[in-house]
Amino acid sequence: MLSPQMPLRDLCLVILPEVLIAHDLTDMIEDARPDLTVLCAATPDQALPQIAQSHRIAIAFIAQSPTAFAPTPLAARIAREAAHVIYLGHDPHDHPRNTPPVTALPYPFASEDLLAVLPKA
Repeated sequence: MLSPQMPLRDLCLVILPEVLIAHDLTDMIEDARPDLTVLCAATPDQALPQIAQSHRIAIAFIAQSPTAFAPTPLAARIAREAAHVIYLGHDPHDHPRNTPPVTALPYPFASEDLLAVLPKA
């Protein structure tokens, strides 16, 4: 769990059930954006209790379809915080309630593809 006592840095979520891919993504994100704290979870339900209310979600990599993700409490928090959502392997326009900023990162992707869609600091 992220402690509320941790220095307040923007948070990048990686919601992905494939552990090895999630760790690879985390390494790439941390190398490219050392200003972010990266949190990995297999599902939105696993991620939400780990996030302290004091941490702002800036970016979220989501490996669920927009339709499946939209009704989750984590989706509501991300929307409130206007985080940049990057759907892994899914078209963000599959669900009409998605509002910018949303991006798609289709499978398979290389590190260059990830870096191209990762918002700059």
